[in-house]
Amino acid sequence: MTLQETLDNVIDRLDSAAKAYPLKALAPMIRGDLTASKAESTLRNELSQQPGYKLGLVTAIQIIHHTGDLAALDAIEALFNRTAWAVPDVSGADPLPVMGHVGKVSKEFADVVESCAKSLEDGRMDKMEIDRILGEVEELIVECIRFRAVLRAMRAAAKVDVPRPARRVK
Repeated sequence: MTLQETLDNVIDRLDSAAKAYPLKALAPMIRGDLTASKAESTLRNELSQQPGYKLGLVTAIQIIHHTGDLAALDAIEALFNRTAWAVPDVSGADPLPVMGHVGKVSKEFADVVESCAKSLEDGRMDKMEIDRILGEVEELIVECIRFRAVLRAMRAAAKVDVPRPARRVK
C-alpha cells in the first residue's frame, strides 16, 4: 500500500468513526485550535477532503479520543509496521508491582520483535543474529517468570471469601 493510499485509508476510518458517533454530536466536541468548537460543516468538509479543507492531527486525535474508534490508529501503526495495545487502567488499585512487571515484559517482548525485524531486513538470519534473538528471548522469559512469581505471591496473599456449604441438620 502506498503512503497516499494509507493516508486515504486513515481518513476513511476517521470519517466512518465520526459518522457512526454521529458527526452532528461529535462536531461540537472537536476544538480546531483547542479553544473554539468546530462547525459540523467544516468537520464534514475536512473528512471528505474537500478542496481548501485539511484534516489536522489535532482534529484526528480528538476524533479518535471522543469516538473510541481506534481503526485509524491501527492503519497508522500498520504503515510503520508497528503495533500497540491497551494499557489497563489501574487508577483504582495499587499498580505496583503488577504494572512494573507488565512494563518490563512488554519492553522485552518489543526487543524480541525489533531484533527479528532488523535481522530479517535482508531476507535471512545468520547464526549471530539468531544468537542475539535467542538472548532477547531469554531476557523475555526471565521477565515472564519474575512476573509469574509476583502474581503467584499476590494470589497466595489474597484473602478470598469462599462461601462454605450449608451444614445439614439431622
